[in-house]
Amino acid sequence: MIDREILRGLLKICILSCAAEEDELYGMGLIERMRRCGFAVSPGTLYPNLNVMLREGDLLRQNKTVGGKRRIVYRISKKGREELRQTKGKLKTLDRIFGLTGKRRRRG
Repeated sequence: MIDREILRGLLKICILSCAAEEDELYGMGLIERMRRCGFAVSPGTLYPNLNVMLREGDLLRQNKTVGGKRRIVYRISKKGREELRQTKGKLKTLDRIFGLTGKRRRRG
């Protein structure tokens, strides 16, 4: 079983990546998108993580009315975009060193 902290970090990377690609994110839409990518997450896991990311300033939140229903829309913040950029750089370095995707750099 994968450590909870690792999963929490992966979830944050996924959320930031999705938010960077789209203008607006809805919680349930995000859950569906992640399921299609093989990362099943429940509302009970996603929404507390979204709230932490809001408090940390990685995401912005806006209330919006769509089809007569109130919905919460999430967007990536400048801080979140910078954190994602730095994280991707670190992951690329780890991949080069440890071959996380099977493309390990040979020494010598």
